[in-house]
Amino acid sequence: KSICTSVNNVLCHGIPNSRQLMDGDIISIDVSIYHRGVFGDCCSSKVVGAGDLTAHKLRDVAKDSTLAAIAKCRPGEPLRTIGNVIGEHAKRAGFSICKEFIG
Repeated sequence: KSICTSVNNVLCHGIPNSRQLMDGDIISIDVSIYHRGVFGDCCSSKVVGAGDLTAHKLRDVAKDSTLAAIAKCRPGEPLRTIGNVIGEHAKRAGFSICKEFIG
């Protein structure tokens, strides 16, 4: 149904512009579909070119945080568990999350 991209520190669904991607940029590609009456959404982040160690660490920590949160999902588990697991994992790795953005 749609594809959105965000580059570097853009939190969600960047606004297109003429800036070319550069070595070390982090691009997040968000793909949404609508199938049989259900919406689905997934996102993956990639480091452009070689990048530096921090860019690769951020990408890896984000992925690991997501997988750790998914592992906690089960019937009856409060939704806040997802954010808490992601936030704790990111903090242990030296990163932070945006608590104001939810949805």
